This record gives sequence, C-alpha cells and structure tokens, in this order.
Amino acid sequence: IQPFILNDTYAADLTLIPKLSAEKLDISQLKQFPIKSLLPSSIQPSLGETFLIYGEIDPEVNPQQIANECVENLFDSAQIKPVFLNQGELFKSLLFEYEATELNSTNNQSNKIKILVLLNNSQAETIELAEKSYEWILQLLCCRHKINFIYQEARNLYPQARKYYSKLETQMENFSQVTKDPKTRLESLKQILEKIPEDYLYYSRYLRDLKAHKTAL
Repeated sequence: IQPFILNDTYAADLTLIPKLSAEKLDISQLKQFPIKSLLPSSIQPSLGETFLIYGEIDPEVNPQQIANECVENLFDSAQIKPVFLNQGELFKSLLFEYEATELNSTNNQSNKIKILVLLNNSQAETIELAEKSYEWILQLLCCRHKINFIYQEARNLYPQARKYYSKLETQMENFSQVTKDPKTRLESLKQILEKIPEDYLYYSRYLRDLKAHKTAL
C-alpha cells in the first residue's frame, strides 16, 4: 500500500498482482477476494474510492461479458450489484466503467464505488504506458472524486440557502405591511427583528459554503 498527499487530499493506492504474473486466473476466483475489507463502510473514505481491474484476454472473447463477470464475481460476497456506465479506451486497451453503492448505505459521494475494468485484448503495451502515467492517473482519479463530492455538497446546500433567502425576502416585504397598523406596529417589528439575525446567519453560512465550493471547483 502506498500513501500520498495530493495538494490538500490524502490518498492511498493498494495494488495487488498474482504471484505468477503469467499465470491464467479463472474469473470465479475473484469471489475469494475479501472485498468487504476495502469497501467504504470499512475504510470510511471522505471522497470515495476507485477499483481498477486489469486483465489480458484473448481477442476472440466478448470483452463486455468478461468485464461484467469480473465485477460481478469481485463484489459477489458483499451482495453488491455494480451498474455499467460507459465503455471507452485507455492506453490502447478497452475500458469499462461501473458504479456501485453498498447495501443500506446513504446516497452520497463518500459511499460511491467507482469500478474500472481495463482489458487488453491486443497485446498492447498497456502496463508500460500506465506505469509512465502513474502519477497522472492518481491525480485524475483524485480530482474526479473531489469534483463529484463538492458538486454533491453544493447541491445539498443550495435548497437550504434558497429556503433562508426566501424567508428573508418575506420578512423584508412584511416591513411595509406592519407599519400600516399603529397598534401592532411595534410588536410586529420586534418579532421580525428577532427572526432576521438568526435567519441571516444561516443564510450567510450556506452562501459562504457555496462560494467555497465554487472556488474549490
């Protein structure tokens, strides 16, 4: 395991390879891997985590099917069903992207599991290219997790900020109404003035956090 500090973020890379790199592995053997010890509920990441599976396959086989079987077998013991998102290419190999969340976990970015399956079916120099770009890959994955986390945080904050903005707007509009009745004017103004500081404090806090997230992005 290799720890890193990427600007203001702590990260760790755990790379596992077979004892004999040339040995052929049956995909069903992935079920034996203790995946639960690396899930968000165990390591409690702040920004999420990414699993990258690399394999070399024959060009005759269906790469999509192989990728599906890899993620299904790897997460089988945790009863997690990853969802396929996209397909592309990376370092001259086929790249399949999946996403998953643990059972009974909250739907936030820290619990999101990103899964990438990289399959080399053309004897490309994928490993060599990946080693040369190792730091770049690490930075890219870290930035992606940070962007998704901040975006989700901003989306959660916006309704709250909007709520207190509306309350302040309503209270300001009430100023013109309470002055019409001299008998209740002072009491009504007192009630409004008691509410405004607290509401304004919450609104300022949410607005500050939204600006901080915008700066971070």
